[in-house]
Amino acid sequence: AMNKKLAILVLSVLIVVTTLLITMFEIVIPSSKYSDAEKFLNNNEYIRAIELYDELSNYKDSQDKAISTRYLLATSYFESKDYQKAYETFFKIIDYKDSLSKRNESGYAYAQQLLADGKHEEAAKVFEVTKDYKDSVELKNQCILNVAKKFFEEKDYYSVITMCEKNGSLSANEELYKAACYNYGLEKSASGNAETAIIYFDKADDYSDAKELIKLEKYNYVKANMDKNHPITFEYLKELKDAGYDDSASIYNDWYGWNVTVIAVNSDTGNRITNRKAINKKYPVIFHYKLNGGAPNEKMFVNIKM
Repeated sequence: AMNKKLAILVLSVLIVVTTLLITMFEIVIPSSKYSDAEKFLNNNEYIRAIELYDELSNYKDSQDKAISTRYLLATSYFESKDYQKAYETFFKIIDYKDSLSKRNESGYAYAQQLLADGKHEEAAKVFEVTKDYKDSVELKNQCILNVAKKFFEEKDYYSVITMCEKNGSLSANEELYKAACYNYGLEKSASGNAETAIIYFDKADDYSDAKELIKLEKYNYVKANMDKNHPITFEYLKELKDAGYDDSASIYNDWYGWNVTVIAVNSDTGNRITNRKAINKKYPVIFHYKLNGGAPNEKMFVNIKM
């Protein structure tokens, strides 16, 4: 009986202690943290207040307080001209009050600072976010052009091309884009990559002698791949022949011109070997022909009149 009473006593103590701990963790400590957060908020110590509100999560109105305090923090950053932090903080509460317009305003100011520091690529990214605010689109395009020019000066033509294509056709960099394609085509031509060179000379359009270089590259490709059954070789050679380039017509005719050879003359439809010097008038005269040549998939129709 004594052991039973002791067990009941111990269990009762555990229940009381557990209850106290639960009360401590679920009520006392959160209440204390919430009170501290309120004090920090009233003292304009927004960051410390936000940390506590975030920790309290679902306690009372902590989630709402975390958002409204972030708004105050972002506003204080903006007023002190720390536009980067204002931009980043407004971003976190984009649906709260006028945070969207405030984000654009602070982002625009932040991008202007980046632009002044010569950080054109970073500025372009921010101007893209604030594209609905003032002249952000024009400034973004100018930033892209400045970065593209820098790449061009460094002879990094592929980066110029990538940047221009990624950001759409901008009239301001159209000539720069063509020049980059032209120079990149020259690089590929020098390394013996005719197919890629042709692609970029074609993108260069009317820049310099790009159109003539396309013909030259195609001609060089044909000369390097003298295989009449190769589809690319055939395609290039046909284009060159039609354009009257160099001896392309001669090569084309040698490869694909039709040749008709009489292989037998007799009166036997099944005999393509024996030639007869004399044929009886009772039997028809049959000419057996052999056709050679023709472009891939080209057909020849023979119409013989006697």
